Amino acid sequence: MYKKYVRLKLNESKKPICRIRYDEYGSQVEVKLFSEEEVLDLSGYRVKVCANQTNGKSVFNRCEVVSNKVGSVSLNLTNYLSDFDVRIPCEIMVYGPDEECLGTASFYLVVPHPLALDDQEMRVTDVKKSTLSPKIRMIAHRGLSSLAPENTLLAYELAGKYGYYGAECDIHETKDGEFVLLHDDTLERMTNGSGKPEHYSLDELKELIINGGNQVKKYPHLRIPTLEEYLAVCKKWGLVPVIEIKEIEPKSVARLLEVVAQWGSLQYVVIISFSKEIVTEVRKLNHQINIQWLAEMTIENIDYCARYDMDIDCYKKQVSKEMVDYAHSKGVLVNAWTVDHGEEMQNLVDMGVDCISTNVLLYNQALQSSGKVKSYLFDHRVNYVTCIHSSIDNQGENEWMWRETGRILEIRGNHEAKKMLQIKLPGLNVGDVVSISFFYRNISGDEVRAGLEYIEMDEASTIERSIKTKAINDWGYVDCQFIVMNQVSGNKDYYNVLIGSWSMSNSHFMLRDVRIKIEYM
Repeated sequence: MYKKYVRLKLNESKKPICRIRYDEYGSQVEVKLFSEEEVLDLSGYRVKVCANQTNGKSVFNRCEVVSNKVGSVSLNLTNYLSDFDVRIPCEIMVYGPDEECLGTASFYLVVPHPLALDDQEMRVTDVKKSTLSPKIRMIAHRGLSSLAPENTLLAYELAGKYGYYGAECDIHETKDGEFVLLHDDTLERMTNGSGKPEHYSLDELKELIINGGNQVKKYPHLRIPTLEEYLAVCKKWGLVPVIEIKEIEPKSVARLLEVVAQWGSLQYVVIISFSKEIVTEVRKLNHQINIQWLAEMTIENIDYCARYDMDIDCYKKQVSKEMVDYAHSKGVLVNAWTVDHGEEMQNLVDMGVDCISTNVLLYNQALQSSGKVKSYLFDHRVNYVTCIHSSIDNQGENEWMWRETGRILEIRGNHEAKKMLQIKLPGLNVGDVVSISFFYRNISGDEVRAGLEYIEMDEASTIERSIKTKAINDWGYVDCQFIVMNQVSGNKDYYNVLIGSWSMSNSHFMLRDVRIKIEYM
């Protein structure tokens, strides 16, 4: 299924355009509704969508509130769409418990006509997607902690800006009974203080400066946040709060739940902890809140989670498909932490995990960018030929072939050449996002991959992010996003997009419809 995320404000006159690909396996628009600047809590509300084709039939065959995401509405595209390449007016109406219409959110839907190749032999009739399930919930670990110091309000603002499902935090209790965000048991790594946070009052902790973490030199005045401040950011951006309880007194658990309940409905919050006693106490105090026990993935632990209506949160290397299937058979969801490599994420998705905690990975997320975008579409021979890796290009067309019918590049190299496209990007800043999509057919040899290569001073290079593809002897589709982690000028230091096989092997594959988009954040 192809999924598109959209943010809409209630009763706003301006109608944004939502473009969504028509997919034979299903297409879905997930709308996040805002009232003024805050996410609209749809608990107890009813929604209705009005969007008709020129033949009078509805554009969507299902419209419903997403129960586990604040302010979200899912719209499933009909399988009988006939209006392609036109703006279809869509209107979502929100009704309160008394059936009074509270307002509408409007947008235009544009569905490009499905691509059809002229040559029957090359026609893509069964595209296998090398992308993640739309059910995967991406959780920003300690906020978007690759771009800002962990457990700071800025890290959570960025998690919202980059479209994450939820944002995880770690809490400690101060000596005057307040809850603050900090991962470690002591203050030294992240602040200019020392000792344990529970030995300080809230006012004393607020005097400390955050001086550790990623990109900290860009943000010299950050402070330790309170739980209430974190919850306010989650509410602003529609993030699901994922709260890890560190060291607090068991008697404080009830008061913690009271603080969270003041933020909103407890059914939209996830409490996690390594402490079996704490998660069990939380469940005894409240039967509605979501709980994940941070534990080894064993049958015994899964059974315990099932008994107390909890989910399990485990280290990525402990996950296996067999255990995920067992957990699901018991009604237990599985979260894997902390996953920062695209190929690890793909393997976990194949195993069937439900949530992924990450510091840096994206999956098909709706970004709140600056509005500045640069796009590249490869649809002619010259686009591809100029980007073929030099080790292939030197071999001449014995190593590659252009098929005008279908506009397909076929690469069939020997073991002495890297088989890939190498596309140099312009200057980029830390946090910008590069999206890559293409159709591929892997005929033999190593798997086709897509990734970002960082070049420094024209010499040293590292593959900073990558994913792999899987379809063999059939067409597949890749659609991925990468966050830029180094500022580059585009001259002696720059990024390359790599597509293909960058090992010395006898890979044989075909590519078409390569698209690259840069979103400047």
